[in-house]
Amino acid sequence: MDGNPDAKFKTRNSVILAAGLNAIQTITFSIAPDAGTFTLRHRGFVTAVIAFNATASDIQSALNALVRLSEVVVTGNFTTGFTIEFDGDDGLQPQELLVVQSNTLTEDTDPVTVTVAHDQIGEAQGMVDLEALETGPIDAPIGTLTVIDTPVSGLDRTINVEITTIGRNRETDVQFKARRKETLAVGGNATLEAIRSRILNLEGVTNAYIFENDTLVNDGDGRPGKSYESVIDGGDNVLLAQTLWRSKPAGIRTHGVLSELILDSQGVSRTIRFSRPTQITIFLSLDLTVDVAVFPTNGALTAKNLLLSWGNALAIGQDIIVYPLLVAQIASIPGILDVRVRIDKNPVSNTPGDPALDDNVGILPFEVASFAETNTVVNVL
Repeated sequence: MDGNPDAKFKTRNSVILAAGLNAIQTITFSIAPDAGTFTLRHRGFVTAVIAFNATASDIQSALNALVRLSEVVVTGNFTTGFTIEFDGDDGLQPQELLVVQSNTLTEDTDPVTVTVAHDQIGEAQGMVDLEALETGPIDAPIGTLTVIDTPVSGLDRTINVEITTIGRNRETDVQFKARRKETLAVGGNATLEAIRSRILNLEGVTNAYIFENDTLVNDGDGRPGKSYESVIDGGDNVLLAQTLWRSKPAGIRTHGVLSELILDSQGVSRTIRFSRPTQITIFLSLDLTVDVAVFPTNGALTAKNLLLSWGNALAIGQDIIVYPLLVAQIASIPGILDVRVRIDKNPVSNTPGDPALDDNVGILPFEVASFAETNTVVNVL
């Protein structure tokens, strides 16, 4: 893997390579602007501000400055529109539609509408599934699997267009017992533990937390009397609603922000409600003082991946405990002499040596911490 040579993946199936197509998108304007700016977003990354009189070359440079873009080709102008072709390492693959992140463009004070559309959907020459050779939480962000370890005739380039599903290490006895306890709870019917266990067994569900109001009046969070609210991270809405209906106690209401209509066995339409956890963006910056003779060349990336894996596995409502839980995630990396942590729900300084902000981060019961690659920085001193 680019940036982490110790992480190796193998293909799980064979494929015959086709011609492939570059993704092409168009940006059009309701009228040519004479003032203002706009920005574009690609896979969560936002371009620098683009002025009303920018050239195709300016927009091309703004896009290629983004993480995971480097060979976009832009032609056109504000009158006819701009054509964006994803070429080179960005080509021969589908690309998410660019999003207009901000827009203050005007023409004689009238707002200018910006529209982005697919002109040609990208098509890969071949797609295969990959599997890490080593077990454990090995991550491969989009665009990092580019090194071919075993040469294959006719194959000169690879790239992963999706994020990997992060694995895990073999369970400890304590973890196994906890999972077994949750699995056995499925045998129940309408208990909170049984409902939660059924939800957790659904594909795509990573976490669930159930709040119950067993009184006759509304509680402090607005849940009606004799109701329960399932806060679920991941999973398909319809499948969740069907599972909640089959599991819910008779005469007890479901509560939540989202709702789905399902048909019961009698053909009666039922409204099932549930909620998603509020994603709390976490900003994390670490300064590592290291022994360069021992610290691995890919140590910073390894530390970052370990922290992302741990942070995004935190349960709904689970606080972020800096010492010892967070810093313990990088304890296995040799050569680290000291660490300074800056972490908050608001952006923190990424400048090495700035004052540390290492307080624990409280997460409410209906919230879940969200760690992103762009908001996680590891400095090596």
